[in-house]
Amino acid sequence: MVSNQRFHATCEDAEDDAREGAEGNTNCEDAEGEPACESVRRGPAREGVNLLVSGVTGSGKSTLIHNATGDSNAKIGHDLESETKEISEFTIPGLVGGKTVTLVDMPGFDDTHTGSTEIFIQMADWLKKSHDENKLLSGIIFLHDITETRFKDSARRTIEMIEELSGESFAQNILLVTNKWDTPVNQMYLNRERGLKEKYWKQLIDRGAKTDRYEYGDAVSLKMKGGALRIIASMVGNTPRPTKIQEEMVFENKDIRETDAGKLMAKTLESIQRETDKKIQEAIRLANEEKDQFQKRAYEMKKREELKHKEEIEKERERFEKRLEEITGTHNKEAERQKEEAKMQKEELERHKEEIKKQKEDFDQALKKEKQRSDERLDVEVVKLSNTIVSTLGQGLAFATTIAECRFHHT
Repeated sequence: MVSNQRFHATCEDAEDDAREGAEGNTNCEDAEGEPACESVRRGPAREGVNLLVSGVTGSGKSTLIHNATGDSNAKIGHDLESETKEISEFTIPGLVGGKTVTLVDMPGFDDTHTGSTEIFIQMADWLKKSHDENKLLSGIIFLHDITETRFKDSARRTIEMIEELSGESFAQNILLVTNKWDTPVNQMYLNRERGLKEKYWKQLIDRGAKTDRYEYGDAVSLKMKGGALRIIASMVGNTPRPTKIQEEMVFENKDIRETDAGKLMAKTLESIQRETDKKIQEAIRLANEEKDQFQKRAYEMKKREELKHKEEIEKERERFEKRLEEITGTHNKEAERQKEEAKMQKEELERHKEEIKKQKEDFDQALKKEKQRSDERLDVEVVKLSNTIVSTLGQGLAFATTIAECRFHHT
């Protein structure tokens, strides 16, 4: 399900913040290095730009969107529970470079309300429908919390899923953004950033993805708004293009489970389940070998926790298969509807062609008859003219004969 939020952000918002005493460079520039607010005043919005905003829970996705739009519906979370439960769209009419920008807020793959499989299906379904509506993505913004001491499995899974969803050719439209930087810059953060670029993000960067930084801030200050708009503006000039999964589902007619991203999702679930089984077996072994009753109970508790986790994974796989069937059925129904519509259009076209053919035949027949009537009228007129000429010639001849006779008698 996709919810649509509409917020008409304007330059006056930024100017109001400035009047309230915000200081420092706003970085409110468009893709050409000119003030984004000035670009708004140049003229009406041109073609739209669709940007997907992704990242794990707590990475600052909603904060970036909130700072860019001022929309309170872009909820900011302060705990481990994700505020984003479904894909949401936030539109900024004509704000950056004169273009209407739609920010698509994608839930993190570690969302505590919705399982990773459901998020994946939501994303794949949204991409399918957006392609059908000719709404191609101009870019993907992936946010990462630079204050995190380690690269979480959820962040790794999200990056892997983005790679499979988007494909190699789309990488040049991806922006990897580290968030929550301090001022002055912390050396520890610089080291983490280098590690991201050299290891976890290396493949995407090698394919053409770009990187950027964003300072954290809840308040919609001029600085926070300007930083958000600068990041968005850097994506406006990208060429919209289909993602890999869109090409697979639309052009290759694959259902979700047959796509590379779908296969990765299934493989990830299997991997998690195998890892959980190992942990269960290990907990059982340690509990059997442990003599200390207190430690033995701890292992038994660990075993119960892993068994519960295994049950949750199995339910997640069942939900995944069920949702795949539902979404595939929906897509098949839509495909059948489009096929039937195309058939009706073809039949209508054939009827139209037959009508045109008949009209042409009727016209040719009428033209032929008119030509025959015209030829007949012409023949009559020719005969009349011939008779007139013969009569005139006869009269002329008689007159000439009379004159000759008069001259003869006169002489």
